[in-house]
Amino acid sequence: MLRRTLKVGILAALFITAALLAAPANTAWASPAVGNSFAVCPCGAVFVPDSTTKYLEANGKRYACCSEGCYKMAMLDQAGSAKLAEDNMAKAMSQARVDVGVANVIAVNEKGATALCGCGTEFTLGAMTPYLKYGGKTYACCSQACHDLAAKDPAAGAKMIEAKLAQKMP
Repeated sequence: MLRRTLKVGILAALFITAALLAAPANTAWASPAVGNSFAVCPCGAVFVPDSTTKYLEANGKRYACCSEGCYKMAMLDQAGSAKLAEDNMAKAMSQARVDVGVANVIAVNEKGATALCGCGTEFTLGAMTPYLKYGGKTYACCSQACHDLAAKDPAAGAKMIEAKLAQKMP
């Protein structure tokens, strides 16, 4: 059941990311939004884009603005607004880590969910990823060998993963 919930969470995160990346590239106006997709405005608002959503373009990417006022402000400093949008998206996605259900996921993007193993390896979660449960949390391990080592002493294994996370994400 946990693996099914995890897979559904990962698929939902990937769908959301793909929907954000699929915005039209050559117009400041969006086409109608894909169902259940969301965007993060440079101001930090999380919203569902619609046919009236305006986008700013910077560094070859498009960023949705939640209102006409935000769009006008974003156009005054496109590079700065793009950075704010990226930072706010990262914050929204890091909060999605709880929704994914794996404590050591450090990023979710169009390629999948990336986790940090206790050995220090960053890896993409897959169908064969082994998981360690300890203290009400679920941790992904990069290999069966790492899982087997952590499973010998789950408290120490979880502590090692948490230490690696603290180093990576202070």
